[in-house]
Amino acid sequence: MTSVVCSVTVSLDGFLIPPGSAREEIDGGRTPLPEPGDRLPAPEVIIVGRHTAAAARRAAHWPWPQQTVIALLHSESPAERDARLCYSTETPSGLLARLQRDGITRAQLAGGSTLISVFHAAGLIDEWLLRVAPVLLGGGRPLFGPGTHPSTLALVHAWGYPDGAVRLHYRRGDAGIPA
Repeated sequence: MTSVVCSVTVSLDGFLIPPGSAREEIDGGRTPLPEPGDRLPAPEVIIVGRHTAAAARRAAHWPWPQQTVIALLHSESPAERDARLCYSTETPSGLLARLQRDGITRAQLAGGSTLISVFHAAGLIDEWLLRVAPVLLGGGRPLFGPGTHPSTLALVHAWGYPDGAVRLHYRRGDAGIPA
């Protein structure tokens, strides 16, 4: 089975980006380095949505040089294609079934709230890596919107950082992944 991990940075009040901002990250993309006890296997595939794919294409440095990156789109691939991206219009469950057939064991969601919400609503996220930035935005694009279904998560580990950020690793309560 292909395991899906969602890795995202949120503000303390649960927002991805500030009100009126086009920025993809609330803190300039600072990501804590893994701790010595953090033994998470690297994802073989990164799944992004339309907005994250566009931001990555504009970035000075490609964020995922070692992984295959799939841009999951609602419609046909854009006229301007990027050779670093594989484009797919499959459903999330269809994409994961294909990845499993291809022998992929671990995929990471690196998209925004729309992509994350679709995978969460389908029950397809096994693990959550949340970086909580030490900022209150008071509004903006939330991680989840109205209608999000409840889920039980189990805390695996938490790390604190000198800048005040906290990294939280959760597993889905019914993921069948040993703690």
